[in-house]
Amino acid sequence: MEEQSLSHPISAFITKAALILLVIYTFAIPLVISPMTAANVFDFPKWLITIGTALIMIIFTGVYMILERKIILPAKRYLIPLVLLAGVLLISIFVNQPVIVTPFYGKSGLLLALIAIVFSSLVLIKDKIKPVLLAFIASSFLVSLMQILAFFEVLGKILTAPMYGQKIFTPVGSQVALLSFLIMALAATLVYSLKVKQVGQKVLLFVVAGLQTIALVFAVAQILPGQDATPRYLPYASGWSIAVDQLKNGKTAFLGVGPENFAMAFSKFRPVVLNQSDGWFIRFGASSNEWLTVFTTLGLVGLAAMILLALTFVKAALTGYKKSTAATAVSVAFVASLLITLIIPANTVLLAVFFIFGTLLLNLKKDKATVVESGLAIAPAAILILGSVILGVFVVRASMAEAAFGQSLQYAAENRGTDTYNAQIRAIQLNPYMQRYHLSYSNTNLALANALATKEKLTDDDRQKITQLISQSIREGKAAVALDPDNSNSWVNLAKIYRQLINFAQGADQWAITSYIQAIRLDNTNPQLRLDFGGLLYSLGRYEEAIDQFKQAIVLKPDYANAYYNLSNAYKQTGQNVQAYAAMQNVVQLIDPNSADHDKAVNELNELQKLLPAELQQATTAATKRESQLTEPEPTPTPRPTQVNFEEGEQQELAPEVENGFGELNQQEATPAAQVEGGEQ
Repeated sequence: MEEQSLSHPISAFITKAALILLVIYTFAIPLVISPMTAANVFDFPKWLITIGTALIMIIFTGVYMILERKIILPAKRYLIPLVLLAGVLLISIFVNQPVIVTPFYGKSGLLLALIAIVFSSLVLIKDKIKPVLLAFIASSFLVSLMQILAFFEVLGKILTAPMYGQKIFTPVGSQVALLSFLIMALAATLVYSLKVKQVGQKVLLFVVAGLQTIALVFAVAQILPGQDATPRYLPYASGWSIAVDQLKNGKTAFLGVGPENFAMAFSKFRPVVLNQSDGWFIRFGASSNEWLTVFTTLGLVGLAAMILLALTFVKAALTGYKKSTAATAVSVAFVASLLITLIIPANTVLLAVFFIFGTLLLNLKKDKATVVESGLAIAPAAILILGSVILGVFVVRASMAEAAFGQSLQYAAENRGTDTYNAQIRAIQLNPYMQRYHLSYSNTNLALANALATKEKLTDDDRQKITQLISQSIREGKAAVALDPDNSNSWVNLAKIYRQLINFAQGADQWAITSYIQAIRLDNTNPQLRLDFGGLLYSLGRYEEAIDQFKQAIVLKPDYANAYYNLSNAYKQTGQNVQAYAAMQNVVQLIDPNSADHDKAVNELNELQKLLPAELQQATTAATKRESQLTEPEPTPTPRPTQVNFEEGEQQELAPEVENGFGELNQQEATPAAQVEGGEQ
């Protein structure tokens, strides 16, 4: 952008400080991790440094405007895609999220922070591209070195934390994230090394490129099929199918399902054909690539905004790559980042490179900023500063909460129940908007109640504590549901809590059933949910209803050996021995013949054969896939020495809050894979 004359001497200092901050951010984002946040070692620290950088940059921008007595905005053609994308993000959050604050602690907050960094950089930083590029290359050198040391299991001997001893460790987060980062870094380093004229710099850059290449090869080796770090991504046809399905609703067509809600969309629109794949059990949190994720979560308007921003960056790359050696290297790295987003869903580092390098390219152009000469500039600038300070308080609290939650997990691993309990209370007090805090606290309360209930002699005080812990467990499970009511996992967790209270708390069996029904409504093509729900019904002696659920699981996944096994047991309980035998035949054909369970299934088949009429002909069903483990339906918990009886009003408060009953679910038949149009073969 065209450089503005500065009327205040401190303004020059602010522009330099902004550049230094951007350099530090570019260097740190691939490297920063935090063992203190044990629950989120990689993503949360990168989210935190991005948010922190954005807030400081906004404060710099506000102070700069006050000193210059001007409202300074980027050129209109840059401002429009930024405002449009930020607007779609905010509107989609308000429209789709039951709790507005929650998304800002995830990808939504990350994207808004990156937009803020772009905005501030366009105002404060001119054509200073080389320092940022060198920071990027220096960071890639350290990342590559750590990758090589980790691969040869040397890093764990230098750094003491257990995670450093893992062969697949990388501060970028995953081997795929590392691979994408190294592709961008290697491209930039090679281009820069080929064009730079100083011999010393050229040699040094070639050394860095050599390390990057070695690290890249090691990353590729560890993501090959069958390796520990082999990634699983949603097939492109399924990702496209889910994106198109959300177009059928007017609201989601334009604004998407919400920036944090892809997993919900996956559960709702999940193609049944995925149940025939090796990754059928995965609940994907992102689509096949970044653009399909944007399409699904932000709709047509969000996709248009993202395309417009990308085209703006691309145009800047095409016109600016010849301006300097550094500009050429940045242009190549940016194009690499764009191409990678077309292949896989974006990680934090990939998004950071895409936005930061795109901004550097825009700053090469001499477009005039939008400047409003006004004494009123102090008002909007002050709002920016005050807003950033207030948001900073929430960010600090979020950091403290994450640290407390990470500490609670360490306490739990050490079997320190009381310390775990107190640390999780602290985390929730600091940040009550994180669903996983409530889920963990719910399970901690239940575990403490179970531990206390095993005492041989219970006092009245013990019984009171047990009742209190159970009530808290249920309330926290319901709080998790309230934060994300369209998340089937929240309802499954609540169902499992209620299930553990059967024979312990009055009404828990019906509460568990109701919660499973709601989970299935939200994830109707998930065979595992049908199996689990059928197992609950089986344990309650409701065998006919259990049979219906096991059948539904088989319709959804015809090669589901465990569903056939449980179906056989349910048939046997109802005296339907012919059907039990036929189901067990399928188990024998589907189960891995080299597994320990194969002999078990054969023995049970032989026992069932003895119960058949002599004239019965054996029935068989073709097998399509083998499993290696069979699990019987879990029985209800053993009755405790004490029974928890809640008051009528308290029972209503602890029961799950759903609108419809069991009857409606039985009418919702699952669609067989063979009947799904456009399915993958």
